[in-house]
Amino acid sequence: MSKMTYEESIESLDARIEQLRAQRRDEIAKHERRERSARACACTTLGELVLAWFGDWHALDPDELVLLLAELKPRREGLMVAGPTPGTEDALRAYRSLRRNIAEAEAQLADEDDPAALPVGSE
Repeated sequence: MSKMTYEESIESLDARIEQLRAQRRDEIAKHERRERSARACACTTLGELVLAWFGDWHALDPDELVLLLAELKPRREGLMVAGPTPGTEDALRAYRSLRRNIAEAEAQLADEDDPAALPVGSE
């Protein structure tokens, strides 16, 4: 077994430091991608919620919606999660659950509005 020289030892440490820096960069990039993905899910879900609440998105006046949100601004504190802010994974899970609930409610409304979707013999 040969012993490393001082220079080889330093080079080995420098290589390991560079590997760790690359690993750190990869982890940061992965985290940022996950955060962007979670935010996109939240934006989509909240948009779907507003549209499900309003109805026909073609008729929605965005300026009036902004004015409504401005009126609700004093109540913003009441919309905050009680306790510590959930992490990305917990928040993402909640928004995905909400999306499923919205989709199920819309499907149920569509079934109720579609006479062809009624069970046989219920007319």
